[in-house]
Amino acid sequence: MRRRGAILHWVLFCFATAGTDWARADTASVDASLAGWLDQWQLKYQPAPGPDLASEACAPTTVVNAMVYLQNQYPEIYGTNLAGTNQTNYWAQTAVLLAGPNYMKTDPHVGTVPVVNLTLGLRSFLSARGFASTRVSGMLPQGTTNGLVNELIGPLPSDYVEGLPTFDYFATALRGGSPVTLQILYEGQSVGHNVLLTRVDWTGSGAGATGRMEFIDPLDPAHYDTNGFPVSLKVTPGMVSILPSIFLTNTNGVVDTLSNVLALDYQQYKGELPYDGTNYEQTTALIGGATIMQVPEPRVVPLVLLAIASIIWFRVWRRNRTEG
Repeated sequence: MRRRGAILHWVLFCFATAGTDWARADTASVDASLAGWLDQWQLKYQPAPGPDLASEACAPTTVVNAMVYLQNQYPEIYGTNLAGTNQTNYWAQTAVLLAGPNYMKTDPHVGTVPVVNLTLGLRSFLSARGFASTRVSGMLPQGTTNGLVNELIGPLPSDYVEGLPTFDYFATALRGGSPVTLQILYEGQSVGHNVLLTRVDWTGSGAGATGRMEFIDPLDPAHYDTNGFPVSLKVTPGMVSILPSIFLTNTNGVVDTLSNVLALDYQQYKGELPYDGTNYEQTTALIGGATIMQVPEPRVVPLVLLAIASIIWFRVWRRNRTEG
């Protein structure tokens, strides 16, 4: 996603933040091998009407990679009815559909903005596919002094928590088998991005705490063949630290402040396809929000039905045996 007219300035104060919930060492993950590995640049090869969305399609591309995970993790629920079969062209077609005017309204110049377009579009898509019971929730900051964060994000959707994501928030989602889409903002820029979180490791406490994340970046989600086309999944690692305070400054010089923000630092691919293997740049971004697709008790219903069927079968068998 992109948003112009707001510039991010980060100031790291040299004091510890007491009372945060990031103190303990811990880890949480989902099976990354089940996720999709669609490259957002693939969208430029789709025969869709309208302008080329590839450079701004990180949100729908990441959501497709998350939906592939749901299909593989819960095949008894989704089959291949979210993103299509595990072939890149089907995934790309789904991403183009998601990016369109009926769902996320991704703009070829500014991306998927405000962030709530991702949420509302995803909910509409899931409902259209018959999966309205899949809960779309998340965490986003709201209500800063001058309303700048609200401008970047839009009205807070239902099932969203006001605030910035914490390690415990990510850990709960990942341990529940839910894919997590991270919304990040680049340091000193009015540009954002979306990636699919697969693992978090955390140690330390306060402002000195550090961690590590693994995620699938739609700019670089795969290993590529000699022609520059994706052939298998690639997971990107990044280092995480806590910024006790950051400033958000708009073009009029009005400043908003956010506290205890997670900052992600990683090597990001800056090229396009065909993949050249060398065009990387160290990138720093803050984690400004998260979107989660949660399947309500996905394994419980089949087990309950199996138990009921077993009881009925046993009663019929015992009755037949008695009558015989």
